[in-house]
Amino acid sequence: MLSHSKIIQDLSAKQLCVLLRESLWMHRVTALTCLAVVLSCGASCKKGKKKSGAAVTDPAVVVKVSPAVVKNFPVYYKTVGQLASPANVKVTAQVGGILEEVHFSEGDTVKKGELLFSIDDQPYVASLTKAKAAIAKGNSDVAVAQSKVDRSRKLVQDKFIAAQDFDALKQDVVSAQSSLEVDKLEVGLANIQLAYTKIEAPISGKTGLIQVDEGNMAEPGSDNYLVSIVQLDPLYVDFTIPVSMGGDVKKSYKQSKDIISINSSDDALTKGEWQKGSLNFVDNQADSKSGTLKLRGSVKNAEGILWPGQFVTINLTLNVLKKAIVIPALAIRARESGAFVYVMGKDGNAKVTQVELGPRSGDFVAVTSGLKAGDNVITEGQIGLRDGSKVKLAESKESSSKAKKPAAQ
Repeated sequence: MLSHSKIIQDLSAKQLCVLLRESLWMHRVTALTCLAVVLSCGASCKKGKKKSGAAVTDPAVVVKVSPAVVKNFPVYYKTVGQLASPANVKVTAQVGGILEEVHFSEGDTVKKGELLFSIDDQPYVASLTKAKAAIAKGNSDVAVAQSKVDRSRKLVQDKFIAAQDFDALKQDVVSAQSSLEVDKLEVGLANIQLAYTKIEAPISGKTGLIQVDEGNMAEPGSDNYLVSIVQLDPLYVDFTIPVSMGGDVKKSYKQSKDIISINSSDDALTKGEWQKGSLNFVDNQADSKSGTLKLRGSVKNAEGILWPGQFVTINLTLNVLKKAIVIPALAIRARESGAFVYVMGKDGNAKVTQVELGPRSGDFVAVTSGLKAGDNVITEGQIGLRDGSKVKLAESKESSSKAKKPAAQ
């Protein structure tokens, strides 16, 4: 292969000049082409930036709102209590005997005075008959003794009998009368024992398991009870509060006794209905170990859905704020400077509003400053919001279902 210097020596001067001109021309074209490419890229980049800049606009955030309302706002103390029966009676036999008949089924609800058991009454009927016969004999004995006294009165005056014997006759009358009174008491006792063979419900309530079956011997005594009856309507509800709340409870109690409501659901926040009750009792001293006061209320249970021993959630009304501004607690946000909410303005922008909070009760909280009635506070969709963010209301289920519904043909 020939070297570059050898090739150049073989070329004439004219040929060298032509070669140099062509080389310079190619360099100029290349340079102009590169410049055109750079300028084209720059223009397209600027256009791309302008287009992308126009696209970078924050979309409206979908939110849910709730208006601030003015209403009387009860302040509750929420705690847990236990239901108890006002009366739990064990029915026992007052007299012994064979249990002839049971007049109810286990678990029945019975009323006070309803017949529950019958005990064989034949021995007690016989005892009553015997006692009545003793009364008849006693009346006869009194009459005989009295007649003796009447006949002897003239004889003692004529001294045909001694005064001492006459006194003995009068004493016989007194003794016969005393025996008659005893016989009358025996009749009363026999009547009572006969009545005890019919065992009635001492209270109204729900019966438990029968402890003695028909045909077995029923024995008197508390250890030999026949059945238990528990009163279910109304029921007591026992609970405790911190001693520091005693003053608030006293003030509230003076205004109304109906300051208790209970919820028997496992999840009182989302299920079940609150049932009103009344406060009946506040203990006369505090528990020094726990720093609490014992309270007892009562609730109606006509439908029998509550049970003694059951735990329930209790709302105890401590105060009622008059004409308070109330919002859902979900709207409250927190930062270093304090609590705030996002308020949706008429322009569709979210505005950060600092608020002062009052008492909270359940899912709602009172606001003492920062809001006015009708302000639409944002309750859902706050994540990512900032002051001035564009927002729009979420579609309701009804409107979305109507939109999805096909038009009629």
